[in-house]
Amino acid sequence: MEELTIWEQHTATLSKQLFLPLILSQDPRRGFGIAISGGRDRPGGSMVVSDVVPGGPAEGRLQTGDHIVMVNGVSMENATSAFAIQILKTCTKMANITVKRPRRIHLPATKASPSSPGRQDSD
Repeated sequence: MEELTIWEQHTATLSKQLFLPLILSQDPRRGFGIAISGGRDRPGGSMVVSDVVPGGPAEGRLQTGDHIVMVNGVSMENATSAFAIQILKTCTKMANITVKRPRRIHLPATKASPSSPGRQDSD
């Protein structure tokens, strides 16, 4: 079997809600329940969900390791971490967050097809 990684795209609409941890929020009791890291100013360059707060709005919708592609229509590809955090902080009540997530799939091994008898390849 051959293993191949594909990228699935998911969009989650998150609403800020009252909960104790402060992550990506100006009000210490409100947020989307995620932490992010990366960006073009860090090794790897991708903006990644680095934590999902249990019981927070993102639980069950986003996963640690998701690559953030877009927030409310603003591209996060090649963005700095400071820019991404600022965009998330300006989302007053809701954020549409589009992520890409790697998924490994298994493909049956392919056999090289033998040349047809009586046929020769030439330049």
